[in-house]
Amino acid sequence: SASAARGCSLLTGAMEEPLSEEESVLVNAIFDQCRADEKHMVSVSDLLDYLRSLAEADSGTIIPEGLLDDLARQLDPKNTGRVDRDRFLLVMRVRVFRRRNVDAASAGNDVSFYERIFDESILGGSQHNESISSRDTSRSSHNNSNDTSVLGLQTQNERLRSEVELLKSQRDAIEDAFLTASSQLEELHTQMTGMRKKEQQATTLTNRNAELQQEVERLGEELQRLHAVNNKLSSEADHLRSELREVSDKLEITE
Repeated sequence: SASAARGCSLLTGAMEEPLSEEESVLVNAIFDQCRADEKHMVSVSDLLDYLRSLAEADSGTIIPEGLLDDLARQLDPKNTGRVDRDRFLLVMRVRVFRRRNVDAASAGNDVSFYERIFDESILGGSQHNESISSRDTSRSSHNNSNDTSVLGLQTQNERLRSEVELLKSQRDAIEDAFLTASSQLEELHTQMTGMRKKEQQATTLTNRNAELQQEVERLGEELQRLHAVNNKLSSEADHLRSELREVSDKLEITE
């Protein structure tokens, strides 16, 4: 749509024309003055209170609650009560860029940083509001619409980033599971290799046992043969002893 196209143009312009060095230091210093939590986010209300005190001290004008509420919606579109540094810097850059365009178009004098952040028509009080032209009012409304479109796109971008981070986390989890499975598979492979070695050793021992059994059987047969030879020799010895006795008896008779 035309509104979205204008929002993209405003965001692109803000990105291409960043804060000046002085403005960047100031914005970061404002953020650092608020206590950040463990996620590096600060309270939106604390940030607005501190920013309002600085702006009112700079301009001498009370900042209307409506403008603070509008800034709060831009800083915290999901109403979480917290805002991070990147979001705060983005909103500041868009508002400063928008005001620079207004100043350039009207050939006005340079204004302070806080007058860029808080619209000059509101900072000027009720008397100034009565004197502004309908053209300036229309331009402010148009710019606020652009801001909403830009921040809406930024919110969508943040959601996409969250989804990307979730996908990255899922990818990391899958990679971890794959590495774990690979490690387990390697361990199983090592165990299988060890089992194969033990199986080979068992086969070798079985074969050796069969060889020893055959050797035992052979020795048993040899032992039986030796027993048979021994028995034969014993029988022959008995026979010789018997013949010897007969010869001895004959000799005695002869004598």
